[in-house]
Amino acid sequence: MPLSLTEQQRKDILLKIKNNIEKEGNCRVGWAIRQITKEEKYERSPHIIEKIANTIIQSNEYIKEPSKQSPIDFNILRNPQYKKETWINKHPIMFEVLKSFITAVFAIIVSVILSILIIGKPVNQKEVQEYEQEVNQSSLDSVSSTILKNENP
Repeated sequence: MPLSLTEQQRKDILLKIKNNIEKEGNCRVGWAIRQITKEEKYERSPHIIEKIANTIIQSNEYIKEPSKQSPIDFNILRNPQYKKETWINKHPIMFEVLKSFITAVFAIIVSVILSILIIGKPVNQKEVQEYEQEVNQSSLDSVSSTILKNENP
């Protein structure tokens, strides 16, 4: 009958490897198996060692290299090129859309506030009429001066 580990043993071995990597910088898979199962037969099974090593390196956070202590064993190390996946890295287009949306909302809020400040002031009708008269008078003056220039070459 082939050797197999329970699901709980598998989880404990993976946790033991990760904890040992944090403390020591690396961990040998066979050593972690022996620490959890307390039996050497699992440590000598290349199939179990390979499955545990491949399970832990799936995330690319860790890498494996052949162990110098045993030809069937692996040392697990932290991958120096590993960068943790973030939502921004996984969804760059959605991130840009979200940034644009936030910018648009901010612009709308600022324009509403400015509109309230500018339009919300009471307007003096007398000042408006005086301003319109000034504009009309200045436009008449400019038109009349243009006509006079054209008549007197």
